[in-house]
Amino acid sequence: MPRDLDRWVCRYGVDFAFNPAFPMSTVAALRAAFAAEDAGVFAPYHEAMFRAAWVERKNLADAAVLSDVIAKAGLDAPALLAAAASDPCKAKLKANVEEVLLARGGFGLPSFFVGDELFFGNDRLEFVEAALSAAS
Repeated sequence: MPRDLDRWVCRYGVDFAFNPAFPMSTVAALRAAFAAEDAGVFAPYHEAMFRAAWVERKNLADAAVLSDVIAKAGLDAPALLAAAASDPCKAKLKANVEEVLLARGGFGLPSFFVGDELFFGNDRLEFVEAALSAAS
């Protein structure tokens, strides 16, 4: 796995350092992602989470760490975390997991659907792109 990760890091040209906290519970971070999407700040949120987890090796399962990462990204951590703890964000994450994993047959991350077609794994991104082009 480490060698394979090194290959993908080279292919994509991204900074990466395996996180010793992996696997970590990302439920709060995932809920906050929905809150960030609703607030129109998903892109900077996503970038901050990736960097924190896979470059800076932070444990996003720690509430204080999560809040600090959000704040250092220039986002409103108290507002995003409050929204993330709300019933709508909890329900959104639950519905998303139920749809992808239970109803549609997804089994891991990353999983992509184009229509009813499942693509699993970062090595399938070219196939996802082709399916999206064909669908439009």
